[in-house]
Amino acid sequence: TLADEAPPGRPMNVMPEVEGSGHAEYVVAQRRRVEELAAKILAGELGVLEGARLIAGLRHQVEVPEDDPDFLTFVTIESEIDDLPVGQERANWSLRGLTKEQPDISASELWAKEVSLEGCRNLVRRFGAA
Repeated sequence: TLADEAPPGRPMNVMPEVEGSGHAEYVVAQRRRVEELAAKILAGELGVLEGARLIAGLRHQVEVPEDDPDFLTFVTIESEIDDLPVGQERANWSLRGLTKEQPDISASELWAKEVSLEGCRNLVRRFGAA
């Protein structure tokens, strides 16, 4: 996440600065990142669960209202899968643990694809020209 990229000594809850640019440029860059992630989900290049987790993590970086319906879709997905090994987190799980969780992961992927399609399209449309 972005907080993981904070320089040493900088508190995790402080937004990282983008060297040589102001806050507006930072927001635009994060909106582009959201658009890229949503486009990759739609193209099948990024798993919907991992993508949802990443998009939900960027919600406060792109300056949208707390109740933004497109972001709430991804926040809801992230909330539902918070106990499942997704993305890089899978490397920390044993094969036995992954095998045990796979039915839930598969069911969650099917559900998340269905509920996130419109949100992905909207985010690409909204932030594609950011």
